[in-house]
Amino acid sequence: MLERSCLVCSNKLEKKDLIRLVIIENNLIFDISQKIPQRGYYVCCDLKCINKLTTRRKKIKINFNFDKLDNLQRLKNNYTAYILKMLKIFFINKNVVIGVKDSLISSKELGYIVTSSDISESSLKKIKSSMDDYKIIDYIDINKVNLGKTTNKAYVVALGLKKVKDLNFRRVISQYKVLFSQE
Repeated sequence: MLERSCLVCSNKLEKKDLIRLVIIENNLIFDISQKIPQRGYYVCCDLKCINKLTTRRKKIKINFNFDKLDNLQRLKNNYTAYILKMLKIFFINKNVVIGVKDSLISSKELGYIVTSSDISESSLKKIKSSMDDYKIIDYIDINKVNLGKTTNKAYVVALGLKKVKDLNFRRVISQYKVLFSQE
């Protein structure tokens, strides 16, 4: 178990439960994949800590450009881009089902459901009730055009993702849900 301290509140948490930051050319970058080969800094997966990031951190020895208002949107964009990249890989490997059919949900093949942010209320209600009945792990919402790009379609309203063992993907989904349900 690798532990790191939050740059803002100094809480010690497992590395997988924190968001990694790197500084490249004096710009603060959110390293969602946790693989950029630079000195890493960590912050809690909490909007309070993210919003308290400033350029005056004793642990960071260099100055960096930081726009507090733009910070959360950049973070959300990074998460969304990473999730879409992973969905494209899963689609290529035939682990993604376009549309969410009742038969697939009831067969317990799916682990995640990804819906477009503009899905109809009735469809979303049906999906959420199916999730409760069949123990679907989670659902996230992303723009339908971006979802379509992962499957080479003009747009997609919902994707079913078969249960995946990719721990990094599950970590990112978990952090995405925690962060952006606080908005």
